Amino acid sequence: MSISLGNPPGGVAQGLGNYPTSPPIQVSIDREFGNLLIILSDKSPVKSEEGLALVTVGVDEEGRLVYISIEPEDKDLAHFISRVRMGGCRWH
Repeated sequence: MSISLGNPPGGVAQGLGNYPTSPPIQVSIDREFGNLLIILSDKSPVKSEEGLALVTVGVDEEGRLVYISIEPEDKDLAHFISRVRMGGCRWH
């Protein structure tokens, strides 16, 4: 799976190339409350961060998930996300 970073649509995306998909990415949607969970790895997290953010969800013509953009309004969350590594690459 190819992962791009940026602010779609309208932003300039930075490509990360192929993200390892073993195990496959899992997406769970709680239809009652509208919660969305995306799992990218089978490893246990050692740290997480919460905060306020603007979230944009893009779907295709069939209503299937295409992208999720998260723009933190919380400075601590923005700092945490800016230090996340994916596939051996650091986000810029």
